[in-house]
Amino acid sequence: MKFDVDCAREILLTLEAKEYDCSMSFVELNNSLPSFSSEPLTVQYTCLKLEEMGYIKLERKFFGSRSSDFIEKITDVTAAGHEYLSQLRIDKQPYSDNTNSDVKAPAKKSKKNTIKTAIELIAAIFGIAGTIFAVIEFFQ
Repeated sequence: MKFDVDCAREILLTLEAKEYDCSMSFVELNNSLPSFSSEPLTVQYTCLKLEEMGYIKLERKFFGSRSSDFIEKITDVTAAGHEYLSQLRIDKQPYSDNTNSDVKAPAKKSKKNTIKTAIELIAAIFGIAGTIFAVIEFFQ
């Protein structure tokens, strides 16, 4: 199964919005995710992976001798979970002219400098190659 980063983001944002020391049942969590409420297996898999990575804490309910278990509730977002969520927020931010104009200008300048440097490098390589060919011809 594929790990859905958007689902992970929604789960962590939903859990983060809960009050401290208040757990959330899996059913409540699933119903509060509009984009994934019709995909409980995706939500369950994502929760299990988030727990495996140490981002959330879960309580599980086991059913008899079956090896599978059910997520009863999510009890906490760990410090690592908050850090991961911060990174997801940074990655999700849209790039707009208004908010990033101070970043955009140096990037354009850097791109022009990189192209200029690449052209100069290519010219230098051809210059060296020309010199090498001239030396080879001289000694033949």
